[in-house]
Amino acid sequence: MLPFLVSQSELISLIPKSLSKTFTSTFNLRTFAPPIAFPPLTLYLLWRRGKEKDPRFSWLLQELKRAFASLDGDEEKNPSL
Repeated sequence: MLPFLVSQSELISLIPKSLSKTFTSTFNLRTFAPPIAFPPLTLYLLWRRGKEKDPRFSWLLQELKRAFASLDGDEEKNPSL
């Protein structure tokens, strides 16, 4: 939704470079480096104990792991997911 909003307005957005590559061609957007450096973004997943035994949860966890690894370009980089 964010790329659509930006493409239909004069708004700007700050998103990871890996996402911008997808959005620039799809939504006819331009990218620019930010004028200041930003620290790396760390994401955490939290869940209640025992949930990892639920097949639905296991599936969702694997899908999230795959999605975030593809953004990073390295699936082995995030083994704790």
